[in-house]
Amino acid sequence: MNKCKIASLFIVIVEIVVLSYWIYSKINTIRTISIVVKLPSTNEPLLNNCSNCASYRASKLWKLDKSFRKLTSKTVQNRYNCTILSNKDNLKVARIDKASVNRNSSSYSYQNMNNCSWLRKYLDNNLYNSELEKNFPIAFTIVVHDSPEQILRLIRILYRRQNSFCIHTDAKSPYKKFFERVSNCVDNIVVPPNLTSVVWGHSSVLETQMKCARELVNLRTQQDLKWKYLLNLCGKEIPLVTNREMVNVLRKLSGTSNIKPRVILASESEFQNRFTYPVVFSKDKHSVYFDKSKRLENPLFNSTQPHYKSSGYHALSFPFVHHLLYNYKAIHTRKLFQQCKSPEEHYYATVFMMPGVPGGYKPSKWKSYFKVTNTFWVPPRKCFGKIIHRVCIVGAEDLSRVSRYSGGHFFHNKYFMEYDDTVMCCMEKKLMERNWEEFQMDCRSRYHVVDVIR
Repeated sequence: MNKCKIASLFIVIVEIVVLSYWIYSKINTIRTISIVVKLPSTNEPLLNNCSNCASYRASKLWKLDKSFRKLTSKTVQNRYNCTILSNKDNLKVARIDKASVNRNSSSYSYQNMNNCSWLRKYLDNNLYNSELEKNFPIAFTIVVHDSPEQILRLIRILYRRQNSFCIHTDAKSPYKKFFERVSNCVDNIVVPPNLTSVVWGHSSVLETQMKCARELVNLRTQQDLKWKYLLNLCGKEIPLVTNREMVNVLRKLSGTSNIKPRVILASESEFQNRFTYPVVFSKDKHSVYFDKSKRLENPLFNSTQPHYKSSGYHALSFPFVHHLLYNYKAIHTRKLFQQCKSPEEHYYATVFMMPGVPGGYKPSKWKSYFKVTNTFWVPPRKCFGKIIHRVCIVGAEDLSRVSRYSGGHFFHNKYFMEYDDTVMCCMEKKLMERNWEEFQMDCRSRYHVVDVIR
């Protein structure tokens, strides 16, 4: 009797399974349609109806794919999969034979760069530019010495018609005339008239940043480029976020600058020396060192006020930049800091912490402050590329770590295009894909799409 019950139960279970499979197969054959309910009109004519939206999306995707293929047609991207490189568990698979990789990644020649029509076409990157971004322009200062292809590639990723750029070329660079031509070709790119010979650790670095800031303020008044924030770069960065992601973060600062200062401890002799001894040029004029036979007689350094240290790269609000350029106390403070080593790492932080400064420090915003640029210092970090002055020049095997840190930074510094361009190629692809996702999100928000079963 028990065997009969078990057999009956087994038959019932089989029938249920068969019925479920039949229902599932029928559901998959049912066609689905989309009912589109148009939301309030938009200022973008291409998004006036769903068919245009869909065709525009298809066209945009084609442009992004075509653009990326053109950028990477002669690079290691054809040999190595970015997905594999991005996975830290696949580093052995992603090992690069550095002798066999063609590191000249440009698909364009230096002669092309001298052509204005080519430059405009190249910088007009076909990336989606939302209304949110158009209403929140950003300015960039870039201090450069070499690698014009790498600089243009960086600008191309950041380029939006509402954004502004100032390129300060080292007076020793052979590419001064080239970047002047770039400025003449593109309205929202400027070059300071009097270039400075830049030496790392010298006040010339801060001087060039101030020159570019002044040019961008002038550009702001002359043209309809009302930038909200200024970001200073060195030209060796890899962007880690899209323009829109930058805008979203900067809007949350509500007009305050983004500087993350810390107080220098008395035990930190390396930094205390900066406020004790003057710096002088080496014989070849390419570096500086402390002259310990003299001491700085500077009231700012001899005071009991704390000394501040920060990165040399920040996001500065327009009121703060205006204050740096035209406020007497800020100008006087800058002159005092010109006597010490690497003044850009102290000047911005010091003015930022002064009470009553427009766009200055606000305790309520402290948790919002972040480092604009991330760097792998060796030690304590590992480096799979090469190391120069304790700084990791990232290679292909560093991609997983570079992309992993993108949650808290706008850029990674540094990479050399002529050394290993894999990381830049893969990050370009990643940013293009995220830009495409941003467009899709905006497109869906303008049209309420409901899937129904027919």
